[in-house]
Amino acid sequence: KIDYRPGDPRDHAQLFEAIVDREVDLHVEDPWCIARPANRERFEALLTTLHRIGVKVGRLNLVWQPGNCPELDARAQSELLSRLLSGKGLYRELRFDPADHRRKHFHDRFIEAVTIDCLSPLEVRYDITSGIDNLMARQKECIVFMTIDRH
Repeated sequence: KIDYRPGDPRDHAQLFEAIVDREVDLHVEDPWCIARPANRERFEALLTTLHRIGVKVGRLNLVWQPGNCPELDARAQSELLSRLLSGKGLYRELRFDPADHRRKHFHDRFIEAVTIDCLSPLEVRYDITSGIDNLMARQKECIVFMTIDRH
């Protein structure tokens, strides 16, 4: 468990240490992660941070709640993120998976990383209170619970 307090420095290399210098597929579920411009910018910051510390992202699967931005539909939201990330080399493949409107309870926020390189297989799950927004915003509070499964 890592507890980030408002204003404290954030050592993302420590948080993602298990997957540094690894190639991974990422599955991200956060209802707000691309709904609005600030959310998209913080999501970009997360991917940029991962890239900077040596995490190579293969497939990136993104689940969010498009209804959190009623003025834009799911396609428009995904296109805005695609344009923001375009040409930066932060992933190999991006797949959008908008949460179905019938899904009433969507509060959990997590990142699952599954290694796809030739090293020892590893699955890491990061459960993030308050989501990616708070994880990437130094002025906000966030707690991350990490679970590592070594096959």
